[in-house]
Amino acid sequence: MSSRQILGFSLLLVSLVLLGTWPAILRLCSSHKTHGCLQTRARDTRFAYLDYAFSYVLSSSIPILLALLRDDMDTNQTTPRVLVAIAMLGGGLLSFGNLSLQWSTTVFGAPLTTVVAVQASLTVILGTSINYFLEPEKTDHVELLLGGVLVFLIAIGLAARAHLLYCQRQQLQMMGYAGIELKGGGYTTSYDSTGIMHTDELSRHGEEISLDERPANTTVVSPNFALMVAMLGGCCFGFFSPAFNVAVNNPFGFEGGAQLSVPVANLWFSFAFMIASVFGNLGLIYRPPLAGGLIPSTISDYWHESFGERRLAILAGLTCGLANVLQFQGGKMVGFATADLVQAYPLVSTVWDVFLFGEFSRPGWTVILYIISMYTMYLTGIGLMISSAAA
Repeated sequence: MSSRQILGFSLLLVSLVLLGTWPAILRLCSSHKTHGCLQTRARDTRFAYLDYAFSYVLSSSIPILLALLRDDMDTNQTTPRVLVAIAMLGGGLLSFGNLSLQWSTTVFGAPLTTVVAVQASLTVILGTSINYFLEPEKTDHVELLLGGVLVFLIAIGLAARAHLLYCQRQQLQMMGYAGIELKGGGYTTSYDSTGIMHTDELSRHGEEISLDERPANTTVVSPNFALMVAMLGGCCFGFFSPAFNVAVNNPFGFEGGAQLSVPVANLWFSFAFMIASVFGNLGLIYRPPLAGGLIPSTISDYWHESFGERRLAILAGLTCGLANVLQFQGGKMVGFATADLVQAYPLVSTVWDVFLFGEFSRPGWTVILYIISMYTMYLTGIGLMISSAAA
């Protein structure tokens, strides 16, 4: 393995850690509790996402500013407009994917674990496959790459199953039914937007308990529609990396074979991401749908928030922006198909979930086995995808 590849894989592994970290930071914005010495007040997720989008662009601009300071860029070179448009398309797709996650869970009430599993699967399948066909020369062992993709899909399923089982166990323990089997029992169950089980009717000490506290003015959306929104978002996630690949490598020879550097492509990518994110969340702020219980607000409410309330969302945007910078630069070095190993970021997210949010406390042996299996599959997938790269 060459020194260039070692550097590329090092960048990808750091990107993997950052990609698993920024969702936890953004999640802190909407929580109202004390996390060790850190106290947070719940924010409107729509406002937090605006701060996240603005700071994302800021962190993505740093590499191009450094390149200009070092005179590593030819400012007289004509920028290929077609490639700029493709890079911006990739940024828009990433934003639409994030918005679909927000809409399908927060607005339409789809289980978060189901949405994440569907979108992550589509990202791995579409992104890795398309990137391989765009750069087949960057992969020496396609069978190892395919094996890594299959192992990743198994890991995604194990992660979703572990989370659902844990939520079921926690809900039963809260109701004092820790000894009841999860299957059967003579009662029906449903799941809310976090994947937590709700029992429609129970009988305890001869008393019927109704756990459905859904507000009367909340519009119920078909689960199939919510899942369709999630799948469309997964397709967006699956195509944003290939779009960036085309912008920096130009495999189709647009405009005489010109190429964009990674910093320039990422700047246009991030700009489009910000524009799409701002307009998408402004729509949610001013005209929220009837589903999901969101109430109308104004941009004035957003501007009057203090910096102390914004800092976590800003940190999340900076972290995610740096993660994508490293992912794109590492993909340029070792191939964008191999760079999809960063989709193993749930390895890191699970650790943050445990330490920051107290999840998976007293999980039970079944959940522990699922988590161990998930980690094993992800680590195996990372090894296979690294081994598939061209020497």
